[in-house]
Amino acid sequence: MELLNTFESGVRSALPLSVNQWIDEALSHQHPLAKELPLMNPFHVILIVLGYLISLPIGRAIMKDRKRLELKGFSMLHNSFLILLSLYMCVESLRQAWILGFGFVGNGVENSAQGIPMARVMWIFYFSKVLEFVDTWIMILKKNERQITFLHIYHHSTIFFIWWIVVYYAPGGDAFLSAAQNSFVHVWMYLYYLLASLGIEVRYKKYITLMQMSQFLINLVHASIDVVFPRNYPVGLAKMLVLYMVSLLILFGNFYIKSGRQPRLAKNEPQGTKKSN
Repeated sequence: MELLNTFESGVRSALPLSVNQWIDEALSHQHPLAKELPLMNPFHVILIVLGYLISLPIGRAIMKDRKRLELKGFSMLHNSFLILLSLYMCVESLRQAWILGFGFVGNGVENSAQGIPMARVMWIFYFSKVLEFVDTWIMILKKNERQITFLHIYHHSTIFFIWWIVVYYAPGGDAFLSAAQNSFVHVWMYLYYLLASLGIEVRYKKYITLMQMSQFLINLVHASIDVVFPRNYPVGLAKMLVLYMVSLLILFGNFYIKSGRQPRLAKNEPQGTKKSN
């Protein structure tokens, strides 16, 4: 924690007073429920993302002249844990939405104590994106360089910060649908990698990317409704999600098209969807 605080102090001292004032103003709108949650300091989040990005070339350099590591046991444990965590997040976010009487769209954050369980689920989902950084490090240690694509790095490094914004300003409301969908897809995705590591043939591999793109499309429609017909969910967050979903659809769509044109790549692990959001 001291390192994180030192990083924040260093960055803030290098910024002009007007910028610091703007940051303080932006951060002053933190949702009351988010004030009770850990890891809400944006400078800490930025440092974690930077640490992830810096670790990639360092890890590659370390492994360059070394043999790939056999991490079957660790990978099985990692995948199993994320299957169970994803299942919990999917079920619990939907259960809390049911309790709060949410509909498909137009749901605001429940500001009373009744909204605390949903806020906690949203935070767990947000923090799970840090756990997914391990996916990339496993690839590096196993020297699966082909899987470490721009799509993979872009998605892993941005989704954590995107969800910090969501949880910081609105830990609940319409965000439940995105968390539920993504967790549902991850149950099947991590299950595929677990079964594949056990040598069990899985026939739905080719549908993983389509599942990912389907959830992005639903999220795009969902956020677009909040933008066009604003009700209870923050329009600013909805606009951000629209832009982010468009970027993911473009990148995943490009990967899907390339995979279709390159059968040999398609027979291997679907790198575009490996441990993605």
